[in-house]
Amino acid sequence: MYLPNFYSFRAVRNFLRATRASFGATRALFGATRTPFGATQAPFGAIRALFGATRTPCARLGLLARDSGFQRATHFFQMDETITHTHPYCLVIPIIESETIMLHNSTYYTLQTKTIMTHQSKQYCISDKENQRVATFEEDSSSSGNWLNHALQFFNLNQMTSLHIKLLSVNQEVIAHIYRKKGLTSDVSIQTGDATYDLRFKGSISQKIIAESSGETLFEVNGKNMASDFEAKAGDTQIATIQKRSIPAPTTKEAWLSGDIYHVRGREWTEEQAILLLCTTLMIDLTYHQR
Repeated sequence: MYLPNFYSFRAVRNFLRATRASFGATRALFGATRTPFGATQAPFGAIRALFGATRTPCARLGLLARDSGFQRATHFFQMDETITHTHPYCLVIPIIESETIMLHNSTYYTLQTKTIMTHQSKQYCISDKENQRVATFEEDSSSSGNWLNHALQFFNLNQMTSLHIKLLSVNQEVIAHIYRKKGLTSDVSIQTGDATYDLRFKGSISQKIIAESSGETLFEVNGKNMASDFEAKAGDTQIATIQKRSIPAPTTKEAWLSGDIYHVRGREWTEEQAILLLCTTLMIDLTYHQR
């Protein structure tokens, strides 16, 4: 019978022990090699922390809001006072404010509703004599989405609903806000960037509208022909006429969906007069011709 050699077993065992020792040495070598790379990361972390600290006081982005609820998206850079002391090489950017948003200057405007359904938010397009859109009226969601307004409209009490309509430039910048409170009133308040105006309606029969600022009358608008023709006067001087007319040669879509067109004509208007005349035209439609 064959018997294994005792010395051969011991030789195999010694060989395995030697092999394991060599692997342990190799692992220790790689571990020592990895250590300098870990140490290399420390300077990069310090550099990143330095740039992070430098960036913090350089500039902060802010947003200005207009007074009296008139919001204006004016961005500016607010600088830290310590910037020139702690970071002398940082670029200093001055405060930048946007200019007052102006209405497109024209002596003739047309105003036409773009609202199809009565429960939709009110939208009107304003065009110049070249038939180019220069501004829009758009109802704010605070009034178009108000549940009490929907309830009043359901019972055909449109004149008792509240209103918040914005006059927007062609770039969708807010030029003015129009506010009307809930209740038995047709008077509205108009807020621009630096002033507040009032439009006062003197009865549905007389069809007289007065534009005021701080109690001072700016002009009066008198209507006739079932509120289809209006004349605006500042004192004894006529400054504009407002006429409600049907669309000439309308398409099938316009005949079914579009309302009449308002023509606003005049000579030279100030920015204040142009805004108030357009707001008056809008309120003529919503007060006397509400569908």
